[in-house]
Amino acid sequence: MPERLVRPAGPLRDERVVLRRWRAEDLPDVHLGMQDPEVPRWTRIPEGNPPHEVRRYLDGQPRAQADGAELVFALADPVDDRFLGSISLLRVVLEEHRAEVGYWLAPWGRGRGVLTSALRLLSRWALTDGGFARLELRIDPRNAPSLAAGERAGYVREGVMRSMQEHRGERIDLVLLSLLPSDLPRAPTAG
Repeated sequence: MPERLVRPAGPLRDERVVLRRWRAEDLPDVHLGMQDPEVPRWTRIPEGNPPHEVRRYLDGQPRAQADGAELVFALADPVDDRFLGSISLLRVVLEEHRAEVGYWLAPWGRGRGVLTSALRLLSRWALTDGGFARLELRIDPRNAPSLAAGERAGYVREGVMRSMQEHRGERIDLVLLSLLPSDLPRAPTAG
């Protein structure tokens, strides 16, 4: 495992999605996508996130990576490069070779296998070239599409962590799913 968090040499891609660096021209679509009520419903992204806060978040990504805190990718359409969402390695614990994967999709990115493809691409890189030994998804059990995407990407459901997190003023359970390097051969490649 590297002593610091490093990015892949270039974008990760398949026929459905490209995982690449965020760009300044993504800002309008990032902001628009974050306004969809489903995004703050399932993530820690604040409701009504103003454009200057989104910009500050984007500008802070190089430092977050340098600090080893997280590694964030824009999800983009492989044909026209339009921003579709975000996927991150977060809550990284370098000395234990593990991280959580977090993500969200803009409404125009949903329903076409983008998330499953993005999870497969990032997970395979992280568990091979990235040097991680364990990746985790922590998902609200009411978020059926997210759970299904994780399982399609090969993540194994380990159980429910009761009252694990406070979210929007209530304590919620989270389903814990994981992926290990030994899971990769059975992780489907299409889907």
